Amino acid sequence: MDTSPSAALPEPLRRSTKPRWDKAVLVVALITGLLGAVLTLVSSHLSATRQSPPDFPSENTSRPDPNTSHPDPSSVSPPASVPTDQTSPSTAVGETPDPPPSGAQVPVATAEDKPEPLPEYPKLHPENTLTALNPEKTLFAEIATVDGKKKVVRVGLVCEVCLREGPLEVFLCKKGTKEHEAIVRVDADAQFIHAALEAAGARAGKPTQFVNPTTEQAEYKPASGDKITVLVHYRHRGQIRTHPAQEWIWDRNKKMILPFDWVFAGSVTIVDPDNGRKFYGANSGDIISISNFPYSMLEIPVEISKDDANLIYEARTERIPPLWSKVWVILQPAAATGPAR
Repeated sequence: MDTSPSAALPEPLRRSTKPRWDKAVLVVALITGLLGAVLTLVSSHLSATRQSPPDFPSENTSRPDPNTSHPDPSSVSPPASVPTDQTSPSTAVGETPDPPPSGAQVPVATAEDKPEPLPEYPKLHPENTLTALNPEKTLFAEIATVDGKKKVVRVGLVCEVCLREGPLEVFLCKKGTKEHEAIVRVDADAQFIHAALEAAGARAGKPTQFVNPTTEQAEYKPASGDKITVLVHYRHRGQIRTHPAQEWIWDRNKKMILPFDWVFAGSVTIVDPDNGRKFYGANSGDIISISNFPYSMLEIPVEISKDDANLIYEARTERIPPLWSKVWVILQPAAATGPAR
């Protein structure tokens, strides 16, 4: 009996080796979004043009798209500097945030709130540039000059809030996939996000292993890869806030925020054996996961089953802006000094 991870795939899909990013097709893959500087930086990381996904089954029950009732405010003009009204410093992952100082007001979302527009992107340095990497202008590279050379230092995603209460299995999903169990969604191809992270110097590992490929026996092995810091930057009731994404994920048992970091697992490429068509696994919805999934691009290197996630983790409603608010999700590779928490 085949108990390998690929056996869990619905027929006729099977799992292949990890994607490689090839110079030859970069210009086609990124279409019109890249400027000349980014072409040099990212050109070694994309391996294939955008491909139509095969008939990939999903368990999602997506929420209705609100675009017909709310205009999309996501047109982005790169700012000249970091906003000056930022009010919230980052809280250490795994710590319960300290109460605000006396007289300070912390935004608390209510059902009556309207969607918030996208704030300016918070550059690490005013001289850095922000460059769109896809036609939808939902994927950006923050580029700095280091020793006279251009370098991608962070990746910015224009996302929107799609869930504010209930159990979670995913933090960030692709639009039209797992909005029923993810806090934010993005209209972007996950393989391009993968390429942008590699351009920023991040090294992909592997998603969670459930079966030993040699013995074909059940064997858990945590996700691997470089640690990635995930920040959210958003506007709420006149304030602009920036903090780790973990602050939106609540452990109902321990009464604390999510205490783990994400690693760059890198997902897998799935190949349809009938027609050879390829599909980047994270495009099924698992771009930044909380539960262990075999297709995750970013994953927590701790054993958290789907059932465990549903029982333990939930959206921290009072801290999340209204549904369909625009939010920056910022990905910053961290130098590996040891195992991520």
